[in-house]
Amino acid sequence: DHKPYNINDPLFEEIDVSGMEACQLKCYQDFINRMEFYSWCLFADVDEFLHCDCKGGTVHNYLMPYKHCDGVRLNWRVFADCGQLHYDERPIWERNQIPSPKNCIYNDTLPQGVYEPCHVKTFYHKTFKPAQAQVHNILVAGGLFVNACGEHENGLSPFQNCDWNGAWLDHYEIKSTEEWCERRLNKIDATGNRIDNDKLIRWYFNLCARTKEKEEIINDYLDRNSKDIQPVSSECDSKRIQPMGESEGPETDCGESKQTNGRLHKRVR
Repeated sequence: DHKPYNINDPLFEEIDVSGMEACQLKCYQDFINRMEFYSWCLFADVDEFLHCDCKGGTVHNYLMPYKHCDGVRLNWRVFADCGQLHYDERPIWERNQIPSPKNCIYNDTLPQGVYEPCHVKTFYHKTFKPAQAQVHNILVAGGLFVNACGEHENGLSPFQNCDWNGAWLDHYEIKSTEEWCERRLNKIDATGNRIDNDKLIRWYFNLCARTKEKEEIINDYLDRNSKDIQPVSSECDSKRIQPMGESEGPETDCGESKQTNGRLHKRVR
């Protein structure tokens, strides 16, 4: 069952990050450096929910066999927009109940753009080895890392093949089109760099089914919030946002794979 986070827990510490660049990574690293009360830690966002498939279903029981490891690397089970256009006040796990058939991430930094094996989040085990926090991963020089099934994995890689036979994170990546625009477009990443809207929109339509309604919501957001960025159009190419190349096809609203030419300036028929 999904349980809400308790921000009133006395072990929570509020940190003022106003004016701080790359504050997410700095907060992660600060926590690792000052870990005193715990043997394990996992940096999970509020849209990520941990599931442990073990006796009792508790985190403690799941981690017991891995006390000799420096970390356990967990895969995401990714949820896209499930056809939702606008915000809904219901909890996200009630709104989006169909996981994406593409449990992987579109990597637009590689030639042609490819789908990489799913990103991981690391359940870090405190040892005496130096540890370096990353957005999704925790690096330990010479560390011993395993996947959710206890199989050895490369702890230096941000990716690994999907496996949900021990534990996993349900990641509600998209929510609705409206919420995705507010959360992702015109934003700064964890390292302090501005994120390219063009890449984000191509990524979105590689994971979610493309419709006229979604285009209109994205256009409206860009019109209201971007002076120097041309909106996406189903009628003509944009000078600022380039059309996508061939893709395997985005997720449909019912969570099934569907073929499409994936070009940003055309609707999926």
